[in-house]
Amino acid sequence: MTLTLAEKPHPRELPPFCAAALARLNQGEALRIDAMQVAQLPLAWIQALVAASREAEQRGQGVTIINPSFAFLFSFEAIGLQPENGLFTLEYAQ
Repeated sequence: MTLTLAEKPHPRELPPFCAAALARLNQGEALRIDAMQVAQLPLAWIQALVAASREAEQRGQGVTIINPSFAFLFSFEAIGLQPENGLFTLEYAQ
């Protein structure tokens, strides 16, 4: 199952997102996150996604970002992170 990020994810949406992500990791599933609609990604979300990536890596699982928008990628690059270099697997599906 894929988790979908909103166009402008709000920090109030983080707790349920994190709970859903952790539940999937606890079930042994890799995380799949659709980031196609993201137009703005607050720092709190970047931090949560980095934490999810590290947690998944410790468990031998991965995080795949599906159709990352330019804004999603730029949000990471603006703070000096390259999402495709070890944080996530990027998947471009049609």
